Amino acid sequence: MAALTMKRQYDKSHQPLVFHPGDKVLLRLHQGYNIPRALSPKYSDQYAEPFKVLQRVGPLAYKIDIRSTWKIHPVVSIAHLEQYPQGDDPFNRPAPDQPAPIQVEGQDEYEVERIVAKQTHVTESGKTKTQ
Repeated sequence: MAALTMKRQYDKSHQPLVFHPGDKVLLRLHQGYNIPRALSPKYSDQYAEPFKVLQRVGPLAYKIDIRSTWKIHPVVSIAHLEQYPQGDDPFNRPAPDQPAPIQVEGQDEYEVERIVAKQTHVTESGKTKTQ
C-alpha cells in the first residue's frame, strides 16, 4: 500500500525522457568517465558536449555518437543523459569549436596544437601510466 502511494506521488511530477535519432543530448559526467577535465575536480564540467542520438537501444538506454578516443561505451543509460537546451546560451558562453578532421588515407586525423595537462596514475602492479 505504501509503495503504491509513493509511486503515485512520484508519477505526479515525473515525465519520462524520450529522445529520437538526431536529437542532441548532454552526457552527465561522473567519476567513472575518464575524459580530460579541469585540473581541479571542483571546477570540472558537470556535462560533456552535446552528442547526437543515434538510436534507442532499450527503454532506458540510447546509443550516442561519441568519439572512440574517449574510451566510453556508446550505449548510455538515460540516467546519464540530459536534453540539450535549444536556442542561445543564457550565459553567453562561447560554443565549443570542433576542428575539422584531416583526411589521411581515408581516415580522420586531428592535429594537436598543444598539450594542456597530463595525468599520471600508478597501477596496481606499481607501474606508472601517463595520459
